[in-house]
Amino acid sequence: MKATYLTITNLAKLIILVAFCATFSPSIAFGEITTAAYWRGGENDDPAPSGSYGVSNPTTRDSTPNSLDLEAHNAGVPGPFYIYPGATKDSSVTLSFDPTGKNAFSREAIATLDKTNWGIQCYTNSSIEGSQLVSNGLGGNGLLILNGCYSGMMDGRVLQGSVRASGGEQWHNVALVNDSGELQLYVDGVLNASSQEGEANEITGLFTLGAAYDGTEYVNFTDGNLDEIRVFTFKPGQFKDSDLGNYVLKKR
Repeated sequence: MKATYLTITNLAKLIILVAFCATFSPSIAFGEITTAAYWRGGENDDPAPSGSYGVSNPTTRDSTPNSLDLEAHNAGVPGPFYIYPGATKDSSVTLSFDPTGKNAFSREAIATLDKTNWGIQCYTNSSIEGSQLVSNGLGGNGLLILNGCYSGMMDGRVLQGSVRASGGEQWHNVALVNDSGELQLYVDGVLNASSQEGEANEITGLFTLGAAYDGTEYVNFTDGNLDEIRVFTFKPGQFKDSDLGNYVLKKR
């Protein structure tokens, strides 16, 4: 068989080709993520002046005729409301929560979530102990602050994190992923905790931002801000931690 030799010129061409593919081919850099819901936190609510109260229309709508629009709930002061800027360079506005005002957003369950191979993520600078950031029913699935750290929950079982919820101007991207039964908690794209938990129970009940709903009332209100909230699914074996980055839509 004739041997094939790689000249310096051809090697340079090959390096350029590989670099091009790595830059422009999503199948190389990312897994196959399907967004079930994506609430930008103000950019889709026109107008959204600073200090006005949120509506939080979604970017993504579900497969039914119904939208994923969130309904505001408040027992005290109105809210949540908008403040500027958002969590990232491409986020111009974010949702702000006042725990004393007991305000939150919610909607009915998102039917497209599977019992395994799903994820919930958001940007946050919340810091109140015991508060729930993104919740699917009290004792269900979502993101919360426990023992002073960002943590996750599936069917009431807590995946304890170790990154402190410091609040203030320090934003973090927090994500809970069920990857074929392995529950994983990520903070700023880095795996922080994991546990073999199997599949979740059927995901039903209200999906809530900034609190949890116990079937009677809203509880465990958070403070600070939530931004760029996303719920997603993926095919078994397709998730990569790089899928947690670069999902925020670019400014128009």
